[in-house]
Amino acid sequence: MEDVILSRIPMHRLGTDADLAGPLLLLASNHSDYMTGQVIFVDGGATA
Repeated sequence: MEDVILSRIPMHRLGTDADLAGPLLLLASNHSDYMTGQVIFVDGGATA
């Protein structure tokens, strides 16, 4: 079953906690002050 899931993800691996570090740091920093109403997908390209 895991092979089926991984075959549908372009990066061919499941995400880890570390994969969220970059987006979370962006959202917690001043660099995201002007962002509003965005959806940030951290899914290895599965929704592309």
